[in-house]
Amino acid sequence: MLAILVGHRFGVVTTMPSAVAPIEHSLAAAGLDSRSVGVRAAQIPVLDAATDLVATAEALAVHGRELVAAGADVLVLGCAGFAGLDLLVENLTGVPAIDGVAAAVTLCEALVSLGKTTSKAGPYATPSATKRRPGWPISVASARVDATEGAQHA
Repeated sequence: MLAILVGHRFGVVTTMPSAVAPIEHSLAAAGLDSRSVGVRAAQIPVLDAATDLVATAEALAVHGRELVAAGADVLVLGCAGFAGLDLLVENLTGVPAIDGVAAAVTLCEALVSLGKTTSKAGPYATPSATKRRPGWPISVASARVDATEGAQHA
């Protein structure tokens, strides 16, 4: 969401092709797909992202430039493993790059600084203390299951 505050259209650069569809579905569910020019996979396995940060940033920039050519004026780094690479990617592509980890932490810090908490109305209202919840708490229910299974194996 922060990407659309600093530009009109954005593109997402992620790790592997298997991550593309889930990101596209998340963008659609959030109503952001109309502002996205696409999601590209840089062919970087998550566990390899930190092996060579410069090479990782260069690979992200290659796909980032394709997204810029397609109309993106902001890039989103689509993996927590890319945290801290935003400035390198910006320098290589010439457009702002959003580090999702830093953006999320900063957003949370802003809410705390503003003194905001979760609403207590609607779906976030405190549940009724008298509502029956069979099997709750889970630990009690699972203890019963464990005891039953133990009796069956005896």
